[in-house]
Amino acid sequence: MPRVRIPKETWHKVWKTLLQEGAVTRVSEDYIYLISERHLQILKEKQLPFEEVSSIANPREKIRHLLAFHET
Repeated sequence: MPRVRIPKETWHKVWKTLLQEGAVTRVSEDYIYLISERHLQILKEKQLPFEEVSSIANPREKIRHLLAFHET
């Protein structure tokens, strides 16, 4: 699962775009989110600002994200 940091200045626009595709899970106060591969593809296609974060998601974060994704 990709982890990305969304710049605070453009957070609202990027956030709305991601939510249109499906669930997004915030994992840090620092605007870091777990997203799907499809979300990542959309960010790149639309050339929206983001930074990939290389740290590995822990199992609890993955479960929380998967549960949120299935609720939508």
